[in-house]
Amino acid sequence: MRTVIFDFNGTILDDVELCRECLNAMVDRYLDRGEVSREEYLHAFTFPVKDYYAKIGFDFDRLNFEKIGREWYELYHQNREKALIQSGALETVDYCRQQGWRTVLLSATRQETLDSQCDELSIGSYFESVVGIRDIYASSKTSVARSFLQGQDPREVLFIGDTLHDKDTAEACGADYVLVAKGHQAIDVLAKETKKIVTDIREVTF
Repeated sequence: MRTVIFDFNGTILDDVELCRECLNAMVDRYLDRGEVSREEYLHAFTFPVKDYYAKIGFDFDRLNFEKIGREWYELYHQNREKALIQSGALETVDYCRQQGWRTVLLSATRQETLDSQCDELSIGSYFESVVGIRDIYASSKTSVARSFLQGQDPREVLFIGDTLHDKDTAEACGADYVLVAKGHQAIDVLAKETKKIVTDIREVTF
C-alpha cells in the first residue's frame, strides 16, 4: 500500500508568521539588531534550528540555546491559535485517503504537543498515524522517519514537505518527495538543491 507522509509545520499548518513573530521576540530579548523580515527568515531557516538561530546572529558561545529554545517554545504555544491550516492541505490529504493510501503526519514537533495541536485543529482523523519527536529543540526527524518506515518498501513512500530537511529525510529513507514552496524556506533556497518543487500543495502529482 502506498504511504504519503506529510510534514506539519509549514506544509499542513501555516505558521511561518507565528514562528517569525516568536523569533523576533527572542531577537528583541537577546540581540542588538533590528527585526528579522519575512524574506530574511525564509532564507535563514534551516535544520537543525540552532544553525538558523546562529545565522540570525545568536552567539551560542555566549548564550544558552536550550534556554532560548524553551522560551521560544513557550511563546509559540501560548499563541499557536494564530496559525491556521494551509489552503488546500486537508483537501490533498483527503484525496490520498480516497485512493486508499496510508496518510501519515510527521513533524519535528514534540509528540505530546503535536497530538494536542491535531486535537485543537480537529485534523487527527485525517491521518492514520501522527509521528513527532521526543524533545522541543527540532533538531531532526530523520531518525523517527526511518524507525516508522522500517520494513516498508521505500518505493511506495512519498514525502510532502516545505524544507530541504524534508528532502533529506526522504532521501535518507530511500523515498521520493515533493517540496511545497509555501512554508519555511524560500523557493530559491529550495531550487538550489532540487527541482521537485510546487508552489501549491494541490499541484502535487501522485
